[in-house]
Amino acid sequence: MLRVVLIGAGNVATCIGRALCRQGHQPLAVYSRSQSSAQSLGQLLGCDWTTDKRALPAADLYLVSVKDDAIGDCLQGMSFGNGVLAHTAGSVDMRILEPYAKHIGVFYPLQTFSKSEEVDFTKITAYIEAKDNVSKNTLLSFATILQTKVREVDSARRGQLHLAAVFACNFANHMCTLAGDLLNEAGLPFEDLLPLIDETVGKLHRLPPVEAQTGPAVRGDQGVQQQHLAKLDQQKAEIYRLISESIYRHAQL
Repeated sequence: MLRVVLIGAGNVATCIGRALCRQGHQPLAVYSRSQSSAQSLGQLLGCDWTTDKRALPAADLYLVSVKDDAIGDCLQGMSFGNGVLAHTAGSVDMRILEPYAKHIGVFYPLQTFSKSEEVDFTKITAYIEAKDNVSKNTLLSFATILQTKVREVDSARRGQLHLAAVFACNFANHMCTLAGDLLNEAGLPFEDLLPLIDETVGKLHRLPPVEAQTGPAVRGDQGVQQQHLAKLDQQKAEIYRLISESIYRHAQL
């Protein structure tokens, strides 16, 4: 059994911890600087929890899932022995872990995570990077437990992947937030958009995104676009204009 300690108790740690438990592989412990967060996740997973950096148990893998900017500060004062220290961040170089452990790596699961949602790790890819064979083999064993597909990439390519994911996931979701604002103004439910959203995403399984693009921007329909712009506040109008110009330019390539 791979002994795993989760460092952090947010969305990623919660989803990974639940996935481990579903596979009958309970984590040893959860660490968080917040007692309520550590206790809540520890109780959910049925494992020990702590807020004491000096109280981490000996483990094979210490998986860090905290805010990118907090990784260094979080690890200060911790001891990892011969265990592998890995973070789950998309845009953080693996070398940030070098001052803290001998064996280091990255386990970046390409998915959006929310505490309230179950994640099927068999349907996603984890992008790993390892400093040495000990780290690599440990991360591969961890992926096997989760039954997650694996692809090896270095920090530079993973950073590019994360940037692409921000466009495809975070920005796309925010567009839905803005769409919801517009529907609220008209007294219409967001649910009416769901079949359209589902079909848009479904087409991406069959067509390249540029070929699946529809709408007034790709057609160069200036009349409709001007009507739309007249209905928007300054911020939304700027977003609409920039995205429409980008859509049109890609259609001309």
